Amino acid sequence: MWQFYDVFLQRVADGRKLTKEQVDAVGQGRVWTGEQALAHKLVDELGGLRQALAYARKLAGLPDHAPITELPPVDTTLLGRILGIEGVSEKMPNLQVLPAGLMDMVRALGPFVVHPSDKPLARMELTSIE
Repeated sequence: MWQFYDVFLQRVADGRKLTKEQVDAVGQGRVWTGEQALAHKLVDELGGLRQALAYARKLAGLPDHAPITELPPVDTTLLGRILGIEGVSEKMPNLQVLPAGLMDMVRALGPFVVHPSDKPLARMELTSIE
């Protein structure tokens, strides 16, 4: 695990033009807000996914609305597409086949139908209750 952390530190240090020691002093498993990360030189600018994609398109010399391919491809099922709970993209038509009230309930229960029972939907620490 330390080897992976060391590689991570080196890559961040190289990308941020800092020493590994500087990166490690800032990191240490902490979570920073965007403004704090900017102050610590961990990011170049504030923004979200849309800004990051726009910047990547610009660097690649692509038009502003060039399509983005998500890899690996999102697994999808017919039920997932109908319920709009997986593999949703802007290209996919709205498949509203149930009344709105019922659709809300089905969307809430959908993950329990779509996801295999042997894979956790969330992980949490278990503690005993006495």
